[in-house]
Amino acid sequence: MKKFLNARTIIFSLLLLLVLLASNSKIYANPSDLFFGESDYKASGDNSFSFLAISDTHITRTNVEEQENLRAALSFAENKGYDQVNIVGDFTNTGSEEEYSIVANIINDFSISTDLSMGNHEGNTYERFNRYFNSQPSRHEVKNGYHFFYLSPGTAPFESQIGKGIFQGGDSYIYLRSWLESELNKAIAEDPTKPVFVFAHHPIHSTVQVSEFWFGTGLEKIFDNKPQVVLFSGHIHTPVNHPRNLVQDRGYTAVNTGTLSYFQMEAGVEGGSMPENGEHIGHGLEVVVNGSQVTIKGLNLNAGQYIGPEWSFDVTQELKYTRNNSSARALPYFENGAEIIVNDVEKFGASITIPQARIDDTHNLVNFYRVEVRDTRLGSLIRNNKIWSDYFVYPQVDHINYDFKGLVAGRSYTVSVYPISGFGLEGLPIKTTLTTKPLKAEDEQTQNGKIRFGVLSDLHLGPKQNREKKHFDLAAEYFNKQNLDQVVMVGDITDNGREDEYQVVAEKYASLNAPVLSSMGNHENDTADLFEKYTGSKANDHKVINGYHFITVSPGKGLYDPETGLATKGQGGGNYQYIRSWLKDQLDMAVEDNPDQPIFVFFHHPIQNTFYVSEEWHGYGLSLLLLQYPQVVSFSGHIHSPNNHPLSISQDYGYTAVNTVSLSYFEMESGKRGGTHPKDNDCAQGMIVEVEGNKVRINNYDFLLDKNIDQSWEFEIGKPLPYTKLGRRAQSKAPVFESNNDYTVDYSEDFSKALINFRQAQVDPKSIADDIVHSYRYVVFYGDHLIKESFKEWSDFYKTDMKDYSSVEINDLKAGKDYTVKIYPINAYGLEGQPLLVKLSTK
Repeated sequence: MKKFLNARTIIFSLLLLLVLLASNSKIYANPSDLFFGESDYKASGDNSFSFLAISDTHITRTNVEEQENLRAALSFAENKGYDQVNIVGDFTNTGSEEEYSIVANIINDFSISTDLSMGNHEGNTYERFNRYFNSQPSRHEVKNGYHFFYLSPGTAPFESQIGKGIFQGGDSYIYLRSWLESELNKAIAEDPTKPVFVFAHHPIHSTVQVSEFWFGTGLEKIFDNKPQVVLFSGHIHTPVNHPRNLVQDRGYTAVNTGTLSYFQMEAGVEGGSMPENGEHIGHGLEVVVNGSQVTIKGLNLNAGQYIGPEWSFDVTQELKYTRNNSSARALPYFENGAEIIVNDVEKFGASITIPQARIDDTHNLVNFYRVEVRDTRLGSLIRNNKIWSDYFVYPQVDHINYDFKGLVAGRSYTVSVYPISGFGLEGLPIKTTLTTKPLKAEDEQTQNGKIRFGVLSDLHLGPKQNREKKHFDLAAEYFNKQNLDQVVMVGDITDNGREDEYQVVAEKYASLNAPVLSSMGNHENDTADLFEKYTGSKANDHKVINGYHFITVSPGKGLYDPETGLATKGQGGGNYQYIRSWLKDQLDMAVEDNPDQPIFVFFHHPIQNTFYVSEEWHGYGLSLLLLQYPQVVSFSGHIHSPNNHPLSISQDYGYTAVNTVSLSYFEMESGKRGGTHPKDNDCAQGMIVEVEGNKVRINNYDFLLDKNIDQSWEFEIGKPLPYTKLGRRAQSKAPVFESNNDYTVDYSEDFSKALINFRQAQVDPKSIADDIVHSYRYVVFYGDHLIKESFKEWSDFYKTDMKDYSSVEINDLKAGKDYTVKIYPINAYGLEGQPLLVKLSTK
């Protein structure tokens, strides 16, 4: 199918290219090989074919690692000389124009032919799919004599001639079932000895690994007892080296294609369905077909290596990869002499090392370990948790470290570890005993029930960052007047993580009267040694200050190493999954210490869809964990958005998430004219947090103006949380313009532009107290005809000294015309008020 045509390519050029390429090219499918509805076709060509199958690339502008994973996959396929690459949906993260463009540009950098189908993340973007990839969402093609079906989810009716539903997206395929059955039967009848390849983003329920949890609808039983069908799906983000990655229990072959983004696997495993070291990976499948024979191998595309079993089968013979075969029945076991090593025993928990078990079958593996902890004297079950064997990590580690809490001081426990196979069969355990440390007098803590601390983020300091150094000096001057117990820096303290930048950080920290605690961000990259040397903080730490728990967390890759307190593959990026188990233990200890107090957690990247702009800029790995702890008050930066916005605090998920702004520049949400950087975006904001018992007050401050920001937030742990978007939106009212708005208009010399100056709209007096006028939507009419698509601009709400008047420039006006500009005010909660009407007359 590929390369893709530009949207403006004229019809003549398209036809000419198709004619030229039909003779000798991998760029497009031959037009005679594309089928919709009742098309007549005949297959022909060489008897062998090879392709790479991948899925779930989730490309965005900010997900650089996913972009690189896609490049690595295409490069690998091109170097291997495959005939084709097939991408089975969710190639974008949201289906935006920008994401489509990035995907197309990456693919166009390679010469290998590439075909795509849509997933749920593309949503209803048929027009973009067709424009960027010169293709239809659902279609039937023939390549080298083999039939390929590309299916995209959607809703009826199905227009078979153009391969689309009335809407695309969702998880249902029933709308195209009739067409598919007809085309599928014809393809099989043409040559029953050849496989037929089907690509659909969602797996069928209870086929491949984890499809019992994540699946689509509408294709059930349609492939049953059709051994020619080889169905490739994605969506579930599971590793390709699992033995249930390919199953043939229903008389056809169902295959999971893996993911180029992150793993999400079975439920019921400690830490959730997303393993700590399963972020930003690249798995795919090599498929080689020759006549009736199909061979499929798993690939680690980042490393360019084969992983896991090789599946080889003949569609004219009995299908062998079922739960009843010998591989599925193999039991895992620990080798003779294998022992659990007890590393550390504390009052309330312990750390152990588990040797990897074995299994005598190349088509099986050890999937989990079940760790059972019992009180030795009473026999009562204390823990019974599954943990990952990390079978998806290459090279696989020869042992697993496991830390657990929830024990009682001074007691003896029996720990049993059971290996579990990829098909769920459990082997015999290895065991050990341990005794927790007895209680003793704790180190004295100053616990007066109160604390006052400052928070900053995104300092971006360095020798040449004069603006940022000046802003820090303003913050330090203010903080030093406030009698603070602590100052916390939430990542991106340097601009690039260089040592000379850390030296500036150390110099600036020394100017503060209060002690400083820091976490790392993405701009520090993998510089934990320099970070600890110059800041005096650990990348991941837990301190008790005035009786309150402060936990700092830094992004990283790999696993958590308890000896170093760091990620095994380095710090940096935006992934926090490696630290999740450690953080859970720290939170559990803090809750056990005092369940009624706030627990302060600091990490650089916000959790997605919490506070303002975090839906666009965020990290990964902690969202499900923090849901369990209503005591948590988390502070994050990264997005550089202002705290002049009421939604810069979020309690929608049962805990409190707070934005910490920046000492560098503002960057806000997309969708505004001019991009994400507002005018006059120089900024220096921070906050002071005052705590007494379970009561928290956050005061936001503008260091450039040396004045408080109107937004301040108060709440109590254990009480109803007031700062939820849904609750506040229900109390808000659309903003209003005063009836006598005294706007003025200034025209350019040629009257092609008009600058409108108008009095700002006001918050409705009946709206919620912290509401603001966030932005304006502008629409230009000539008579009754819309002549310019509406656009939005901010109201300058991010300026603490926001002016009474705002202005907008209207371009592309024609001489001798009368125009009407409608200006709609929008509040913080997205409610749009009645417009101000502005009349323009050009000469």
